[in-house]
Amino acid sequence: MIHQTRPAQPLRAGLLCAAAIAIAAATAGAQTAPVEASSPAAPASGGDAFFFTTQSPVQRLRLGFLHEAPVFGAAGTLRVASGAIWANTWNSTGRYLIDGESWWLNQFVEYALTDRAAVSLMVPIVYESGGVMDDTIEAFHRALRLGSAGRDKAPRNRLRAEQYAGDGTMVVLLDDSDQGFSMRAPVVSGRWRLTGSAADWPAALKVSLNFPRYETRTVGLRRDQHDYGAALSMAHRFSPRLTGSASLAYLRGRRATVDFDLRNWLGSFSFSADYQAWSATALSAQLRRETPVGNRTRTPFDVATTELLLGAKHRLGAATSVEFGFVENLFIFDNTADFALFGAIRTAFR
Repeated sequence: MIHQTRPAQPLRAGLLCAAAIAIAAATAGAQTAPVEASSPAAPASGGDAFFFTTQSPVQRLRLGFLHEAPVFGAAGTLRVASGAIWANTWNSTGRYLIDGESWWLNQFVEYALTDRAAVSLMVPIVYESGGVMDDTIEAFHRALRLGSAGRDKAPRNRLRAEQYAGDGTMVVLLDDSDQGFSMRAPVVSGRWRLTGSAADWPAALKVSLNFPRYETRTVGLRRDQHDYGAALSMAHRFSPRLTGSASLAYLRGRRATVDFDLRNWLGSFSFSADYQAWSATALSAQLRRETPVGNRTRTPFDVATTELLLGAKHRLGAATSVEFGFVENLFIFDNTADFALFGAIRTAFR
């Protein structure tokens, strides 16, 4: 049985996305009591994780956990971020086919209740389509003599998700008629600092809960359940130029409504490092690894997902920074996006 709803009001989702980006841009340029660069609340390069959620085709439909370093501002500090992820996915096995591109537009706002506690809301908005990257990716694979895993034999720039039942019956979950905007489950989070503000190894606890009932499109997952999780994070300055942070999360996920057995729990680990190459710019790397999402499905989703993010973070002012980079899937190519670009702008003010 397939539980799927098409976007009821894609125009409203698109307008919401545009409004959120406009708000983030406006607050990024605001000069009203900005947080100083020396403040731990300033969104500078300091070992914090990229503003990025997993692009594993299955787990991103549940709770794509946003790993964060234990960074807090004074009471009343408002942090705002707007990020985009452009991902091309080709996954083809004996049990399913996933082909297409997506723009993930994550809008985020966090308010510091005290200098030790903060609450946040993240709204993921997705534009799904057949995309434009297929020819470029195939040319890259040919130039490096890499395998194409059959994508060179498929139609170019299409949106398609299929599942094959045990008797060989094919069920279409997505096709080109589903192209457009949709809103995914909003995520509410709380963070608490566990150490003093001057600790050499600051630590924090984060809990997150999403609300699938507000999704405008649901593919293959129950809407009457929640995804939720908790994470412990730590950070450290290893040298005047090198900083890093790590986050370990335990997640509980919704069940599927299709013939695909998902684990109801997941472990997610992130390690990030920043090297301050110039006064306002850091070269950054992040390794994300998540335990298998499939439960004996005889597919690559029974294997851990590994994503390597490489990029840079640049400070625009006392309280504003931008970041950008690309994602490479490691070890197993059929449980992550084939290629992804990402970028974000962050700001903080009081």
